[in-house]
Amino acid sequence: MPQDKSIPYDIYQEIFSHISDDDKATLSACSQLAPCFREPMQERLFKSIELEYTERSVEDLEEYHQMIIVWADEIEESKSKMLLRALESNPKLTEYIKELKITISPSPGIYEVESLLGDKTITFDDLVTHITHLTSLSVICRPSPVTHEAYSRPLKAAIKQLLARNANLTSVNLSGIFQFAIAELQHLQSSVKSLTLARVSNRRFLLPGENVSSPEDQDGVACTPTSLCIIDPGRATPFVGALQGEVEIRDEDTYYIYRYKRRTPYLSFSQLESLEIPETASVNDIRGLLSFADPNKLRRLCLQTPSLSFTTHSLVFDDNEAPGFELTHRGDGADPRFNSYILDLTDFTRLESFQMHGDMHYIQGTTMVSPEILTHIPWVTQVIERLPRPDNVVWFATCHFIIWCFKFARAPK
Repeated sequence: MPQDKSIPYDIYQEIFSHISDDDKATLSACSQLAPCFREPMQERLFKSIELEYTERSVEDLEEYHQMIIVWADEIEESKSKMLLRALESNPKLTEYIKELKITISPSPGIYEVESLLGDKTITFDDLVTHITHLTSLSVICRPSPVTHEAYSRPLKAAIKQLLARNANLTSVNLSGIFQFAIAELQHLQSSVKSLTLARVSNRRFLLPGENVSSPEDQDGVACTPTSLCIIDPGRATPFVGALQGEVEIRDEDTYYIYRYKRRTPYLSFSQLESLEIPETASVNDIRGLLSFADPNKLRRLCLQTPSLSFTTHSLVFDDNEAPGFELTHRGDGADPRFNSYILDLTDFTRLESFQMHGDMHYIQGTTMVSPEILTHIPWVTQVIERLPRPDNVVWFATCHFIIWCFKFARAPK
């Protein structure tokens, strides 16, 4: 009898497992080997998608002489165009897209207004209608002065639809949208646990037919992430205002700004377990944000040492044979004894990890001026003294760029 010389399917699976998910060309080739390989290969091919767009200024045909921003896709055979064609021809592929990363590049001539861009250059607005199974969404951008409010209405609607239609989202990074309208967080599903934002705005967009003097969104569900990262916070005032429920809306005819307080804030720290602020903020801003966190729930805190928290010391060397020196506080920078510079974390008894990132600079002296050291260490010291369990602190540092990391041991039950 003839023997079956076919290779077992498990062997193929083992071979395919050694192909990187980033190797799209090989995965695509494997999907065409046989019908039984098509679906598992397509699932890997479409699991993680990265798209690139460019901010372009166009003339708003509804508002004469008004400039609006679109995410343009002007490459003839771009990923966005090819993905849109694939999803239109095979809707089942949408189920495989779990992670979407969008990179926005500002145009060198962002203020050069185009009279009209062809519909084929704006594929994002159509593409999002097909994407409904995301677990992770990331929108990042190189530095850009363009605000969320300047986006075109179709682009605003597309972003809103992307947030609302993906019910399985757990991680959302919107740091690429400058001055993101915090009100749009209400469209996120409760499944979102990790949220990353840059600078935000408390000004929301008008609802269809809404009278600005009688706001229609007083109630609703707040976004309650367990992990929040604030990149480039600038001033934290909009974040604090959002946590208090403060909202602004603008009358499109008179441009008058109406302010009111929403009964349910768009953003809440009620479930927050991790807060990360990798960019410099003031001590007052950090205090303000922490005042909304539940001390019994916050477990991880990561900060850049605040602005003006450094102290300047002069180095005075003695003339003895044994090398020696004396640090003299010059009075420049922060005095950690002042209340305005104190960060007291005593109440955060559930902290398990606390990290601060800072600098120490040595400035070479001259024959007329003593050498100096600029350091955050005195400010860090007063923070250490006010930690909930200072006896369980582990402190390690590198030389120029200093990282202070504190980990806490659980108290025995």
